[in-house]
This record gives sequence, structure tokens and C-alpha cells, in this order.
Amino acid sequence: MGTIGSASAVIAFPFSKLSRHPVISDLQPLPARPRSLVFNSLIECYGCGSKDASLSDQSPAQGAVMRKYLITAVTLLLSFSANAADNGIVSKPSNYAVPETLDRLEKVVKAKGLTVFARIDHSGEAEKVGLKLPPTQLLMFGNPKAGTAMMSSSPSIAIDLPLKALAWEDRNGKVWLSYNSPEYLQQRHDLKEEFVKNLVAVGILIDEALK
Repeated sequence: MGTIGSASAVIAFPFSKLSRHPVISDLQPLPARPRSLVFNSLIECYGCGSKDASLSDQSPAQGAVMRKYLITAVTLLLSFSANAADNGIVSKPSNYAVPETLDRLEKVVKAKGLTVFARIDHSGEAEKVGLKLPPTQLLMFGNPKAGTAMMSSSPSIAIDLPLKALAWEDRNGKVWLSYNSPEYLQQRHDLKEEFVKNLVAVGILIDEALK
């Protein structure tokens, strides 16, 4: 594990994961300098490193390789941060209790001619076995015709269909309505662009339910 740091913060970077990443799998090892020098160079670019870490003392060939590493590293750092932040889940605040939140969404879904396949009360099931769970309910819904077309094109998306919306209460008593982002599902299942519009509609339905 390497680190990028300053006087105020240190960011750990998983070099082992970086080395296995397909984006940089074809890069050659740096000729005579440790890989961490790339990140020291990054620090200097932002004014918090030393002159010893600059690219100026490299040969043209070495400098080109290091710049390639540097650009790739910055891209991956941003990518890893974004993925860790939301995990493909979009959560929107609700001004209603969990049951009412899903009641409203279910009403909107049915009004649009979609099918409600199931409504699962996780907290209710927990109570039946003597356990406590903050209000948590899941609604599964969709359009069988549209869903079949997506599964025929990308079979793995069946694991994420029917579409799902989760109403849940956090530790502070705030209610949220969460769903998988269309971009996440498209990337996860290599879904064709023509099907994405069906997934984007989920956010529209949820916004209407939360009014």
C-alpha cells in the first residue's frame, strides 16, 4: 500500500489493485525509479511536494512512461472514489413514513400501467422472529415486455429485475427512497443504449411519488 500525503492528510492507494487494473496492464515498469515517484510527482503538481519528485530529471523516454502512469493514476483515483461513494445506489429523501412512501410509489407505478410484482416488508418479517429493524420495505415492479427484451439482450440483468425501490429509515429517523442508478445497471450488464431509457424512467416515477 502506498500513500499520497501532505501535512493535513494522507490518502492510501492500493498499488496491488492498480497493477492488476486492465487500464494499465500493458504499461512497462518504470526504468530506474520506484512507482511511488509517480505519485510524488502528482503531489508536486499540486504544490505540496519536493523538487526531487519532478519529471525534469528524467530522459524523454522515462518522462513519457511516467506521465502515462500519472495520468492513469489520477483517472483511477477519481474512479475509485466515485464508485466507493455511491455503489450505484441513488437515495432520495422522503417526507413521508416508510409505508406511506411505498404506498405513494405503488400508486404512481400502477397509474403508469406497470406491474407490481411484490412488496416485501423486511422490518415486519424481522418482528415476526422477535428481532427489531428500522422500517424497511422493498417494492418490486416493472414491465414484463420491456424486461424480457432487456434480458434477451443482456441475460445477467435478470438478477436486477424486476426493478426495485427501497424505502428505509436511517438511524436519525430520516426516510429515504433508494434505487439502482441506470448508469450502474447499464455498465454492470453491458446493456445497450436503447434500453437505458426504460431504466431512467424509474427516477421520474420516484420523483413523482415523493412530491
